[in-house]
Amino acid sequence: MYAKILPETMREIDEIKQIIQLDRENAALYLKLAAAAERCGGTGEAVNALKRAWILAGSDETVESELARLLRWDERKEECDKILDEFCDVSSSALSATSAIARLAEKLVAISHPDTIGSLLECGTSPERPAWYAREAVIAVGRFRIPPAVDGLIEIEKNELAPPDLLLEAMGETGSPEILDRLTAAIDEPMTTRKTEALFIGIGRVATRDARQFLLDRFRKNRPTETAPIVAALAFCSNQSDMPVALRHVESESDHERAAAVKLLAAINLPDAHNIVIGRLDDEAAEVVGAAAAAVKELELVGALPRLRRMTEHWNEAVRIAVLEALGAVGTQPDIRLLESFADKTGYGAAAKAARQAARKIRVKSEKNHW
Repeated sequence: MYAKILPETMREIDEIKQIIQLDRENAALYLKLAAAAERCGGTGEAVNALKRAWILAGSDETVESELARLLRWDERKEECDKILDEFCDVSSSALSATSAIARLAEKLVAISHPDTIGSLLECGTSPERPAWYAREAVIAVGRFRIPPAVDGLIEIEKNELAPPDLLLEAMGETGSPEILDRLTAAIDEPMTTRKTEALFIGIGRVATRDARQFLLDRFRKNRPTETAPIVAALAFCSNQSDMPVALRHVESESDHERAAAVKLLAAINLPDAHNIVIGRLDDEAAEVVGAAAAAVKELELVGALPRLRRMTEHWNEAVRIAVLEALGAVGTQPDIRLLESFADKTGYGAAAKAARQAARKIRVKSEKNHW
């Protein structure tokens, strides 16, 4: 039954995504995508689609209840409270505090329970907490990407409980059309490179026609410091008409621009774009190769397999990990031995762990498909 349903459902998912490229403000399309993704076992994609539908629809109890069901909010409320208590109890002066807070924030984002938002913001923005602690809390709330998170951040803004730049970045994480005017108004203020990138990415996440038009108008001004972040932002709201932009910048002398163009090509998601993404696995810059490997993993581009098999010893650790993860997504049974032999090597740390996980993923896939 699984084998019969999967190809049809996968085609349906691809068709819905193509329609979404042309109409990113239609909550109903995201609901259809969520339903199809869940039928395929893609819970993560279903959750993201439901969150987007909720952001677009505003107060919608049906969408909220579907998200609550998928993320098991009722069952996991006690778990959320425990994680939140740990988050608030971590001593910000401890040497391990930064990694502990980041890990706990990631757990809260994974569950995205609305009831944790107020307490998370209250704890994170306490005057007794250092700036880095507040950043973890506020950005985590933005990454919930649900309407209660937007409301919580706006409340923090009204009460001036966090720096404006931090709030803008967190609001950008939500992708809510409600905050587009705030982001575009701030874009001409004096900015660091980090703030420039965060604001443009935030505008891209909004993904409405107005957001996309703002990015295209800004792109035409041809400001060198804005080119890479705008191309990266367009990846969140792209359609096939962006292919010329991607093709131009994938040949740029700037590593950062080429990496951004690879992300845009992946978002455009056409066969010609796939071929270029695979070709960029041979790029000389680690940033570009990492972006290409991530795209291969996301799009499951099996045509990249020969290159990936040659790249497990890449000199850059982040790229090695990205390559191994991509192998886990597109590899076949013979790749299990390659990955397990890599995992047994000493001195590779995180890459060895990624290899073991990739081998496990292929094994599970082979059992499902009776390879």
